[in-house]
Amino acid sequence: MARNLEKEYYFSTRADYVADHPEVIERWVDAGFRRIFFGLESPDDGRLKALNKGITADANRTAVNICQANGVDVTACFIIQPDFTEEDFLRVYEYAIGLKLNIVAYLVLTPHPGTILHAQRQNEIVHPDYELWDHLHSVFKTSLPEREFYSQYSRLWMKTYTPITIDGGKRFRRLLWRSTWMQKKFLCKKAVTMFPKIALGTDSNREASFANWLNWASGGLRRWRSGNDTTESYQAPIPPQSLLPSLRKPSNQIRPLARGLEKAGGLARKELLG
Repeated sequence: MARNLEKEYYFSTRADYVADHPEVIERWVDAGFRRIFFGLESPDDGRLKALNKGITADANRTAVNICQANGVDVTACFIIQPDFTEEDFLRVYEYAIGLKLNIVAYLVLTPHPGTILHAQRQNEIVHPDYELWDHLHSVFKTSLPEREFYSQYSRLWMKTYTPITIDGGKRFRRLLWRSTWMQKKFLCKKAVTMFPKIALGTDSNREASFANWLNWASGGLRRWRSGNDTTESYQAPIPPQSLLPSLRKPSNQIRPLARGLEKAGGLARKELLG
């Protein structure tokens, strides 16, 4: 601060630290602090406890409010659990929107090898294919039928980042406004390809799944809002697969790549322990 470097910076930290020490945020802002990332994970205290977060949903809200009061943009991540119901998806969305977050990410619980979660639940994994270990798909069995789970998950992203809701339209416009030209192209491409990819889930019947997603995105939203979502009754035309890279069949290259990474990691550990 004394050198007046005129730099801005961004980092992540625990929300409970900010909630307990609001005065630190004020000093950071004076030094150029403008954005922060929190892993808020859930609006439910029980789920936060199960994730060993050591914080409550109210304390998370306090931390977000402190940052926003000091002009700091907040990016936050929420974990989508395989046992989610429709009410859980709605609760996460309403909590996230109520916090007026600058950027929101919804990532599906994924038990990466070597983590405590993987050790605890590796026997529950039903999709061992690494193609699905991207935090956008559940490798565990879902409580909802998979088709409905991914439908709800796709809607969650769309409501947050597209003009089908006022908040989503505003958020996407803010992102575009602050982006470079290359970032704008990347964001628009992701908006076109990511939602179908999520909605496809792990269903091998890709064309039917994508048709159902197109139905929902183009007209099914009106029926969903009125409580009469009849996704199954309509089959939308399927565009050429060349236009949708995310819908191409999984490449076999990812498996040897994953094995190569594991082998390289093992060699690195041996060198370090040396």
